[in-house]
Amino acid sequence: SEGIDDGLLKKTRICLDKTMGNKELQPRYEKLKTTYSNTKTNSKGVELLEYGHIDEAIELFEQALKRGPNDQNLNINCAQAYIKKIKRDGIDEALLEKTRICLDKTRGNDELLPHYRRLRTTYQGFIDNE
Repeated sequence: SEGIDDGLLKKTRICLDKTMGNKELQPRYEKLKTTYSNTKTNSKGVELLEYGHIDEAIELFEQALKRGPNDQNLNINCAQAYIKKIKRDGIDEALLEKTRICLDKTRGNDELLPHYRRLRTTYQGFIDNE
């Protein structure tokens, strides 16, 4: 996953804060605020995953997915974290199901297709070896 420009995120936050309280813009503000928050959380989760902090990364991804369950970047990164946990700890039915759900939500996204294929192949290997 690409790195997030912290400067751009700060500018985004400032712009969002300026619209807070405008009743007409409130629905858009709430949606953008969630996207902003999930982008920061996703970035932190990816960083944790890269340093081997799988459980902490999963916790962040799952928190963010509660706010934005259809966010495809969060879903693909969460699926990757679940797969790393399965590789580390062994097959777990609940994790396999969570992985499938995340992968299903990213199916068809051309931008994520290479990641999806690689993770789907690994996931299928777990299923086939049960």
